Amino acid sequence: ETTFDGVGRIDTTSGTISSGGSMKGSIYAMRMYGVALTADEARYNAAVDVVRFKGEDPATAFDGCTLARWNSTADVLEVKIQVTTTGSGKFLLNGGAPVDSIDQWIALGEDVSIVYTATGEQPMWMDLPAYAAREEGDGCSASFTVSGPVTARVAPAKIVYVDDTASGDGSAWNATMSWNGALDLAAAATQPVAIWVKGPVELTVTPAAKTFSVPVAFRGGFAGGETSLAARLSGARSVVSGKGSYNHLNFANDERVTFDGISLERMGGTALTRTQSNGSLYMTNSAIRGLTSATTHGATLNGATGARLRLVNSEIEGCGLGGSIYAQTGLGMSAVG
Repeated sequence: ETTFDGVGRIDTTSGTISSGGSMKGSIYAMRMYGVALTADEARYNAAVDVVRFKGEDPATAFDGCTLARWNSTADVLEVKIQVTTTGSGKFLLNGGAPVDSIDQWIALGEDVSIVYTATGEQPMWMDLPAYAAREEGDGCSASFTVSGPVTARVAPAKIVYVDDTASGDGSAWNATMSWNGALDLAAAATQPVAIWVKGPVELTVTPAAKTFSVPVAFRGGFAGGETSLAARLSGARSVVSGKGSYNHLNFANDERVTFDGISLERMGGTALTRTQSNGSLYMTNSAIRGLTSATTHGATLNGATGARLRLVNSEIEGCGLGGSIYAQTGLGMSAVG
């Protein structure tokens, strides 16, 4: 009987181990995962698997693959890094000349830096791998070590203006809409959504569960009238209160959900409940605090299996008997500041 252990061949009768081919490039780490893979991504995964498990020569395995190729001169695997935009800005790849889009072969293990600049846009990343560090706002950037193909895009966000007056359709500071109305809009959106909040805001009902198929950013600290994130007072936050009776958000997300300058306070039970494992949750200069009733678990943040949570200069406190974070199997969490 012969089995494969991901490094080479093992004959379980004799115990003989053979290397079975080149394992260069951390093949296992390069495999692509997703709810639905394209034909090119599936072809790429198949090539990774035959190299990893069967020891096939990489030059043969990746021959004809559109997302990866074996560079026999450098003895390394190169993968496609493709980034486009629906906006009007330009990309800088590793400090190079401005270009409209990126379509490059880059070797595994190389460090990549991408900067996108535009005027009058609030750009956000879509389809960027979760392991990539990113910044978003008046411009956006990303940096990562190449471990597989990347096909991502940058899209201008639709800005939705929210305050407690809820006087309009959310299209301007003089036509703000409610917190719940903004959630409805974000759930129906096909482009990224940036919800700009002038606080304080008080909820009058717990919103129905939402599914976000695009990136959504809740950004607070506005006084009203700002036209850019840079115009906010540094460190300012907008308070969104559940008044001790209502929760703030129950959601599933395919892309990242961001809280920036938002303080979720006095929830009725669980401030945030996340029910899907694909996207991630990022909190910066934000807080969840002031629980006024206890629940079985996850009174502040309930994270689904496989979720990714990152806290930067943020607090979760005053959670009462219900606990702060209910972390189901596979929750990846990091905190800075």
